[in-house]
Amino acid sequence: MKKIALIPLFVASLGIGALAWAGDAPDQCGKEHHRPMHHMMSMDPVPYLDKLVKLSDEQKGQIEKIHQEYGAQMRASHPRGGDWQIMTLDPKDPNYQNKVAELAKQNAQAAEKATLLHAEMHAKVMAVLTDEQKQTLLNRQQDMRDHMKDRKRDMNKS
Repeated sequence: MKKIALIPLFVASLGIGALAWAGDAPDQCGKEHHRPMHHMMSMDPVPYLDKLVKLSDEQKGQIEKIHQEYGAQMRASHPRGGDWQIMTLDPKDPNYQNKVAELAKQNAQAAEKATLLHAEMHAKVMAVLTDEQKQTLLNRQQDMRDHMKDRKRDMNKS
């Protein structure tokens, strides 16, 4: 469960959430598509970013430190139970709507905090990269957007 909770953190923090692809893999149509990075990403995203932009040893160390710092903050701020808590409530309880509203409020606050932490982490990671590395990421993001538009168009044709 911890790995699943941390995967979005690492993807967003690297600023490559829109990329989310690394490595070629054929899909059902036989075309080469990219496998989602979050399926291959372990607790350490540095090797995948290194694969995309060729990090120096110093950059790897800096990014690893950033992820350790923010990973701990994200784990601490993540709401425990989430939607599962709703399943434990009795809809016949007269306070059901109030309890659901309170859970929604807690989840919204946690999501806001997570978004702000992601933004801080993203900024720090991007500050470590060279202009050329940043451009490589931007190009990959654009490639991904184009790829997704093509797939949507192809799906709408069928």
